[in-house]
Amino acid sequence: MNTRFHYALILSATLLFSGTASAAPQYKLTELLPLQTAEADGSASNAYGINDHGVAVGWSDIYWRSPPASVYWVNGVASRLPGRIGYDSAHGINNHGHIIGTEWDDKAILWKNGIFHELTVPFPTYWTEANGINDNGIIVGAAANADYKRAGYWENESYQQLSQLYSFESSAKAVNEAGKIVGYSNTSSALNASSVATVWENGNVIALDGFSANAHSQANAVNDLGHVVGFSTDASGNRLAAFWDDSGVTSLGALAGFSQSEALGINDAGFIVGLSTHIDEFGRQSRAATLWADGQIYNLQDLIENLGADWVVFSVNGINAKGQIVGTAYIDDGFYPLNRGYVLTPVPEPSHLALLLAGIGLLFMSKRRQA
Repeated sequence: MNTRFHYALILSATLLFSGTASAAPQYKLTELLPLQTAEADGSASNAYGINDHGVAVGWSDIYWRSPPASVYWVNGVASRLPGRIGYDSAHGINNHGHIIGTEWDDKAILWKNGIFHELTVPFPTYWTEANGINDNGIIVGAAANADYKRAGYWENESYQQLSQLYSFESSAKAVNEAGKIVGYSNTSSALNASSVATVWENGNVIALDGFSANAHSQANAVNDLGHVVGFSTDASGNRLAAFWDDSGVTSLGALAGFSQSEALGINDAGFIVGLSTHIDEFGRQSRAATLWADGQIYNLQDLIENLGADWVVFSVNGINAKGQIVGTAYIDDGFYPLNRGYVLTPVPEPSHLALLLAGIGLLFMSKRRQA
């Protein structure tokens, strides 16, 4: 085998791997168009969830200033979900295409095999909410009776209330494939009551430690490794993104120039998405969509190679197994400022990287045969 070729091949592979490990991630943005896409219309869209096939869900205006309708997007094109006319929104989708959301009258709903279902509970309620769904069809959320909203789940559309840490409000926010459920439990009935990040697993209910004694905390997402993300307040009262695993709780910090943060999604590769926020002395809030990856923290606005000059990525709501990120941006072109959902896809996509490595391998074998 040609020695120079051999060393060049090794160097190329080394640079490829070292580049992917240390360089900042890059993304390509796909605009999630509303149902009405006329340029002069001004319709808005918001995206809240995405499955591993890249199908996103959320809501879209039917036309300008109309009540929003639940939709799903494939390659950026919206399709309306069936249901009653009114304000509703899809919040999550599993890999079987089952979609959860909330109807205009605060009722949890499920779209399964194209059919609209209201998720009921076996007792009188003021409202219900569906916040997460796994591939086994377990739907987590909460139901509110005359006293408090309490965490629970639906299995085969039959509702079960979860065990309570305290006798006050609680809610389940997410569930992984093993059935580990995460959320929060309030510690009192006060309007500004503190909450505690909570895990429900194997019939047990567990309070997660915060950054300090009596910390206010909440768990928002859990991956299939059992790692949990959300937020906790620190000793100074600042809300910061939190990561929990078997070793305890870790603060993820916030972007430079921002005083607070919250983690909202995590995948099995350990990529975490959320928000960094700051309130100035005049009470004005600024926020930035944030990515935590490989021990670094990034402003997603800076990682998008095809971002329009009039786009501001201010919200992020989830991340799938392939690293695709879903959220909402603000577009201000000077005429019709509006919200627009988006999907960010890693560049290069994982499949493209695999093809590149396979090509290097084939070239290596070809040269070896020629030697």
